[in-house]
Amino acid sequence: MKPSNYNIFVHYEPDKIYIGYNCVSGGLYVFNEAQFKQVDEILSGNGGTSRETEPVKEKLVKGRFLIDDNLDEIKMLKLRNYSSRFNSNGIGMVISPTLACNFSCPYCYVDREKISMNPETMTALKKFFSKRIKKTGNALVTWTGGEPLLVLESIEDMNTYFFNETLEKNLKFDCSMVTNGYLLSPVIVERLKQCGIKKLQITLDGSREYHNKSRFTPGGGKTYDIIMENLAYASNSGIKITLRSNVDKNNVEGIYKLIDDLCERGISKDNLFFAPCMVTDVEESKSNCRKNCFTNKEFASIEPQILFYSIKKGFKMYTDRLSTYHTYCGANTLPLVVIDPYANVLKCWCNLGRAENNKIGYIDQEGELCITNHGNLCNWMAWNPFEIAECLTCNVLPICMGGCMYHNLMGETDEIDAGCSHRKHNLEEMLKLVFLSMTRDCSQLNETSISDFTKINRFTNPN
Repeated sequence: MKPSNYNIFVHYEPDKIYIGYNCVSGGLYVFNEAQFKQVDEILSGNGGTSRETEPVKEKLVKGRFLIDDNLDEIKMLKLRNYSSRFNSNGIGMVISPTLACNFSCPYCYVDREKISMNPETMTALKKFFSKRIKKTGNALVTWTGGEPLLVLESIEDMNTYFFNETLEKNLKFDCSMVTNGYLLSPVIVERLKQCGIKKLQITLDGSREYHNKSRFTPGGGKTYDIIMENLAYASNSGIKITLRSNVDKNNVEGIYKLIDDLCERGISKDNLFFAPCMVTDVEESKSNCRKNCFTNKEFASIEPQILFYSIKKGFKMYTDRLSTYHTYCGANTLPLVVIDPYANVLKCWCNLGRAENNKIGYIDQEGELCITNHGNLCNWMAWNPFEIAECLTCNVLPICMGGCMYHNLMGETDEIDAGCSHRKHNLEEMLKLVFLSMTRDCSQLNETSISDFTKINRFTNPN
């Protein structure tokens, strides 16, 4: 047997342990110093197997740290990637029932058209769903916009239909919504739950001061406190919420104040996950926003620090932080379609509002997918990370799979390096952070210094 090319081992000095992680399997083990010496001997081939080393070797084999001599891992990743992308099982629908929005965020990439989905298009989508679900099985639906809560009645109508269709056939149905949270009153929360939507993504960009400068109404109205009040109720209602915070060079320090405010307001942490994200979806014309974006390497240095601070405050670590991927996202998979209010079909929601040049087709009145632009479809489906030399030699390929296809295909991998995963710059720090979150409670973490697991730089919160 031979060692995998995707093994990562990190020494966490305060506990005198080594954290082992395999990027292909997601296998994660913690070894004490004596065990790690055995690991080193086994993987280097310098030590034979004995009764003493057999338990360690079993872990290495199970976690795929140790693999068969004849296994080509690149070929295995290709097989896994192709099987995921071209598998017809399941259906994924990202639906934008309106491009209208009650916000005017300067970095938003969606054109603010006031169009909303009409009843004929809604009926067509129901037919499309019914036909696909008979052939493919399980379904995943994500509601987005514009601001989807502006057309809640339409969403209730369609989502209830989708839910009943899968319930009748005993199929799995998973649905969620991306909302700015401004309209998320207690009444709306209960209506969402009633129609089967129990997962939300909401964005808050740092403290009140910074958020109100970046996420405001068209008339310049402030939104922070209203969203916070809505979040307090929703988080205690049983809905699972991923709180996204777009981080740039202007608001990074305000992220820590945001975390403090979330704690002070008594917002439930049981159903709330904190996920800081770079601002990268910025058009070239919005250069004032673009120049404030972090590079991947810069963001990689501050992400663990923000998450460490949030975990110290009792928030859960977002479960997607260290996932392994068969493909980076659904954009170049056959099952996923992004549908705008006109029933245009896209492959990426970053193209919402720009269907004229980017659509692959549309859903007709009989619920059939009509392909009208085979060139766009082929561009998405033929994109292949295994044709990129840098990817083939990167040790985080299995948890990146080439990165964001939108930025790669649109040729936007410029100064913000948006196409590549920032995880290659902070994987070791993130592994230490996962270990701390699994083995410490909040009070214990208060005694842990951030310098124990990550480097300090000029973006670090002094506290």
